[in-house]
Amino acid sequence: MTLTRREFGLAGSVGLLATLSPRAAAAATDPRVKQAAWYDTVKRIGQTNLNERDPEHGDPERWAAFWASAKAQAVLVSVSGPIAFYPSKIPFFHHSRRLGERDFVGECVSAARKRGLRIIGRMSPDHQWYDEATAAAHPSWFRRLPDGKPILFDPNIAITCHMSDYFSDQLPRTLEEILDRYEFDGMFTNGWPTIQKCYCDTCRKIGDPNSAVYQAALQKQHDASLALFRGMILKKNPGGFFTNSFFGGFGGGDMPWRLSRSSSFSAGDAQGRPKLEDPVWDGSIDAKIAQSLMRDRPYALVTSGFGSTSGSDWRHISNTTAESLSRMAQTAASGGVVWHHMLGMTQSFSQDQRWQELVKPFFNWMAANDIHFQNKRPLAKVGVLISPRSMEQYKAPAGNERATAVEGICKVLVENRIAYDFVHVNDLGAERLAQYDTLLLPNVALMSDAQATSLRQFAQRGGSLIATFETGLYDETGKPRADFALADVFGIHKIGDRQKWNPPPFTPQAMHYQALKGASPLTDGFGNTPWIAGPLWRIPLAPVADAPATFMPLAPDGPPEMVFANGGPTNEPAVVMRQVGKARMVYFAGDNDASYERADMPDLGRQLANAVRWTLGDDAGLTVSGDGLIEVNVWETQAGFAVHLLNYNAPNALNGRLRKPIPLGTQSVTLTLPTATKVRRIDLLEAGEPVEFTQEGRTVRFALPSVGFYEVAALIV
Repeated sequence: MTLTRREFGLAGSVGLLATLSPRAAAAATDPRVKQAAWYDTVKRIGQTNLNERDPEHGDPERWAAFWASAKAQAVLVSVSGPIAFYPSKIPFFHHSRRLGERDFVGECVSAARKRGLRIIGRMSPDHQWYDEATAAAHPSWFRRLPDGKPILFDPNIAITCHMSDYFSDQLPRTLEEILDRYEFDGMFTNGWPTIQKCYCDTCRKIGDPNSAVYQAALQKQHDASLALFRGMILKKNPGGFFTNSFFGGFGGGDMPWRLSRSSSFSAGDAQGRPKLEDPVWDGSIDAKIAQSLMRDRPYALVTSGFGSTSGSDWRHISNTTAESLSRMAQTAASGGVVWHHMLGMTQSFSQDQRWQELVKPFFNWMAANDIHFQNKRPLAKVGVLISPRSMEQYKAPAGNERATAVEGICKVLVENRIAYDFVHVNDLGAERLAQYDTLLLPNVALMSDAQATSLRQFAQRGGSLIATFETGLYDETGKPRADFALADVFGIHKIGDRQKWNPPPFTPQAMHYQALKGASPLTDGFGNTPWIAGPLWRIPLAPVADAPATFMPLAPDGPPEMVFANGGPTNEPAVVMRQVGKARMVYFAGDNDASYERADMPDLGRQLANAVRWTLGDDAGLTVSGDGLIEVNVWETQAGFAVHLLNYNAPNALNGRLRKPIPLGTQSVTLTLPTATKVRRIDLLEAGEPVEFTQEGRTVRFALPSVGFYEVAALIV
């Protein structure tokens, strides 16, 4: 099977990608794919949100035919929310004013079912139709502002209160009716649960919505509703699933972890870069966060096909940049389920259809190579510790946001082509950590004694640690510690509070610099200079022997006549590195990761990358050499192994929406297999051709002659 350039390109001037030539032998029906629940192996989901006008002109047969031809494995059908698309008998469930005598949901279910598509019902409990009759009969259903007014999205659409009987009575009755009428393979709740702030009468009786008492009551209500909905759905279809919405990003505190404990399938609903200035690999970050929550359970990442950007959504039209395709590729490369989303059946299938020219070829290519996307386990040797609680409660220095440090670490790893996973701070058992040689702790400021013990034991077993700035200087409640929780592991002691880069009396500002104390693994690439840039903030440390870098006295940046070193190096460590047995430890006294993210000073990024390489030693697992900005991932798959290369060499990779990537030249790959497994051949899935390779024991070497948009080297054993 061969897809033409036209089939994989976007219409008009975009002309997106080179040809993808999949191998039919690796089809989705490959018997080597281990079968469990149907959703355990699903990789492609299509969603078309219904709107109120769709029952008038929408064509469910055309809709289902497209998704079937695109080789989607499941589709979503809107079943509840502010508008009913079927003749519901539930009071105050507003029928679409274009519905007439149609059962539009039933037509969609029938059209999808006869084409072999799995069907997921989309519930939207976060919104309810709002009119005088409903407001008078059920005022408690609606979330309220402090002045008592309902929160409206539209004159007829209001946001619901999670503490109301809308969730304990109206939704269960609606769900019961839906499950009696239609057969669904899964159910998804959009936009819920969230951490709401409501000032309705019910919520005022509970307390201030910012209080711990209120949040505990909200959590209890969420848990009760989730258990109720899940029980109803699984009773009707024991082989199905129920999942709530996960919003992506590092926010939410402990909620994502708590919700994921009972989820057999998750859906991250971020849909795109939150801000224009976020890097293109934001999709990979979201998928890796989901992986840290779900691990070996399936996790989907929703990608919008419409014109969405920070603060402005052109939701009626297709996004004709490479952004959506890149996000789908990042999801696949990170082991997730690709879930593509468009709004409105009529407008998406009868009006602006440009999005189809992108989605169908990509889904078809994935389907034909499905065996290579059926992953057994990630093979990254680097884990990045994430603590949403720490990010939420930690009072970051001025200029830093809650996730700046971890975003800086991700930037370093992507730029240096180092495969990594996220490791959730609540998942630090020995078995979980055993797959990693190095753990990075990007300013994980809040840390419990138990978490510190787990990390200490990881080091005692030979694992390496890299930490920055205030890691472990607060307990899990945010209470400051007198010294680092891992002071003994890194061999460091705090002697002062965090210091800014421009304290008085310097005007207008003075910068931190690091004096290099001779050659070390951390000075690679720093020839012809005795000092390098320092971080924007630092923690004063007691002197240690053999620190590879110490701080210089603060030096002003102007006027030009005063730009000179203000004295020689101090004995205050900027970096501490030590080795105990196999374990290698590096501690950065400054916020090097956050400073690199904020200021893009290459010295700081290179220093962090050098630290990672030193801790990995001679066996990095995967190395990819060549020109260009590429993110790498590596998996053990049902067919063998897969090396994923995402090409970000394109305009707007670091700001805006990605344009067509520039094809890259030769990329040399060295992969150390986890076991002595003989590789029979290596196929390049985008290029559609095999590649020559050599193997010596567990080490496999090969070269990709070029990388277009997204290449997967499939090692078949």
